[in-house]
Amino acid sequence: MKASAPALDTLFLAGPISYDGLLVQCAGRVIRAAPGKDLAEVHDYHDPATPILAASLPRRMPGYRALGFTRT
Repeated sequence: MKASAPALDTLFLAGPISYDGLLVQCAGRVIRAAPGKDLAEVHDYHDPATPILAASLPRRMPGYRALGFTRT
């Protein structure tokens, strides 16, 4: 049986993910429709002073845009 958690509405991303497939998998869990869910949020933590973390955010931005997220 495949595990699913459609009621999740918030993702806190604090790692250097840059592969689109993994981003889609992680963020996809919070954008799934569920009764009573009107909003999905991703909080993406990055550190401009840490090279690997600073470099991974720009690589994720096209994936976020493709999933319909906007930067605030």
